[in-house]
Order: sequence, then C-alpha cells, then structure tokens
Amino acid sequence: VQLSSPELKQRLSSVLSNYAIVAAVVFYGRKLVNESLERARSSGKQYRALFEKTNDAVFIIDMDQRYIDANQQAIDLLGFSREELLSMQVSDVVVPEERKASQEKVGQLHEDERLPVYERMVVCKDGSRKTVEVNLAMVMDELGQPLHYQSIVRDVSERKLLEKQLHLSLEEMEEIAMQDGLTGLLNRRAIAEHAEAEWTRAQREGQPPCLMLVDMDELKKTNDELGHL
Repeated sequence: VQLSSPELKQRLSSVLSNYAIVAAVVFYGRKLVNESLERARSSGKQYRALFEKTNDAVFIIDMDQRYIDANQQAIDLLGFSREELLSMQVSDVVVPEERKASQEKVGQLHEDERLPVYERMVVCKDGSRKTVEVNLAMVMDELGQPLHYQSIVRDVSERKLLEKQLHLSLEEMEEIAMQDGLTGLLNRRAIAEHAEAEWTRAQREGQPPCLMLVDMDELKKTNDELGHL
C-alpha cells in the first residue's frame, strides 16, 4: 500500500507525537520515583538519627518477639552487645515472674491497638535487675498489616528507689509523730485521732462508744511525778 506524501506526514507526526508522550511519561515517572526514593532515604536518615539520638532505649521487635534492632541506649541499658541482643527474644530479658504478664500485654496490643505506658522488670547481662517504663506500639505497613513492634523503654530504677525511700521515711515520720519516744506507746495525738475515729463510727452505726482507762503498774503516778519534768 502506497501512502501519499500528506498521509505519510500525518502518520509520521502521529508516531512522533505518541513517542513524545511516552518519553515524557517515562521521564516524569522516573523523576517522581527518584524523588520518592530520595525522600525515603532522607526520611530514613532522619528516623535513624532520631533512633540513635533519643535518650530512651528503643527496641525493634519482630512478630515472633525477637529483637531485630536496638539503639545504643538499649545496648547500654541491658549490657549485652548488639550481636548478643539481636539473637535474643523479649522473654530472655524479662524477669521470669513477669513473662506471663509481658505476653498478655502483647495480646492486649493486638486487641486494642494502643497500650498505656506500663512498668516491667528486666534482667541485665550482669544479672542485675532494673525497673523500666515501657511504651509498646505496633508498626503497620502500607496495607495496614502488622510489620513489627516498637518498644521505647526508660530506666526508672533510681526513681523507684527514691520513691521507696520516701515512703519508708514517711512511715517512720508517721510512727514518730504517733508514738511516745520513751515507751513506744501511742502518744496523745494518736489517742485523740483514734478516739475521733471511734466516735465517728459510733455515730454512724448508732452505737454508744466505750472508753476504758487502765493504769498499768501505777504508770499514771510515775508519769504524773516524772513525766512532765
């Protein structure tokens, strides 16, 4: 079939036009892919910088609860090398008496998708124990499928020790405030508080209160004669 010169020019123009469109699509498509890759690399670098610079320990855990990544703070927290840690499971660092509760938290995460921060006791390489706060979250892929767990952990051992010491100090101060320093018996303040509590209870229950005074070994005489010097 022979084509006339105008028809040939028209066919050639159509082919060149289609080629230009395809070339433009390929060019801009490749540009978009490169830009996306660059953004992904940049985002990855930013995430890695945040991952390493944060003051908290960060653990990346696969769906079988094996460690697949950890930052330097996590390494320092537990004392294991990165290679050692990446060969371990979560249950290897949780104290035995809390492993069941740890598993329950994972199950709760799958049901509720979000967990409040909770405390856990972990065992370090040297055998010492530390109390930590755990913020556990599940990371999803683009399709909404579970990808891995991210656990952000903060050592609160020192804070818990201070809280315990404060609690003991308050208990000791309460005992001092309520006891007679000489005999160790309840002092006047303590007796007054107990009496007020019993009076309130008697009023609430509609029962008459009863008060009994006992003079042990003539302690009243001793106290009257020597207790107010």
